[in-house]
Amino acid sequence: MSSGRSSRPAQPIARLAGAVLDPLVARRGFASASLLSAWEEVVGPRYAAVSQPEKITWPRGRDGAGVLTVRVEGPGAVYLQHDSGPFIERINRYLGFTAVADIRIVQKPLERPRKRGPRELRPLSPAEQSRVAATVAGTDDPDLARALTELGERVIADRLPRP
Repeated sequence: MSSGRSSRPAQPIARLAGAVLDPLVARRGFASASLLSAWEEVVGPRYAAVSQPEKITWPRGRDGAGVLTVRVEGPGAVYLQHDSGPFIERINRYLGFTAVADIRIVQKPLERPRKRGPRELRPLSPAEQSRVAATVAGTDDPDLARALTELGERVIADRLPRP
C-alpha cells in the first residue's frame, strides 16, 4: 500500500526556480539567472547601485567569450569604463569561466522593480479578534505575544472572511 509520499528526495527551491527561469533568461543571452540575481554580490554595491546587466552577445558559433551590455545611470558610466578590467574579471570569476571578454556600456535609466507597499487588509470581526487573543493567551513573554497577535491578525485579515 502506498503511503502517498513521493520516492524522490526534496529539492532545493533555487534549483527548481532555476529550471523555470533559465530558459527565460537565456533569451537575453545569459547562461543562467544566477548572474542577474547575484549582481550586487558580483560587482559590489558601488556598481550595483548604478548598473544592470542587459544581455550577453555571443560570437557566432559561441566559440569564445561574449560582450556584456551593461545599462548604467549617470556618471557611473565613466567610472565603470575606467574599472572595466576588474569588472569583467569579477563577472568571469563568479561564472567560473571566461564568459565575458568585453563590456558595452549603455547609458540609460535602470529598470527598477516596482515597490509594493503594505497591502490594505480588511478589518477583523470581533470573533476573529477573540480567536487570535485566545490563541496567544498562554504566551508569557509580552513582546512575543504582541508579535504573535500581529502575525495572527495579518494572516486572518489576508484571508477571505468565512461565511
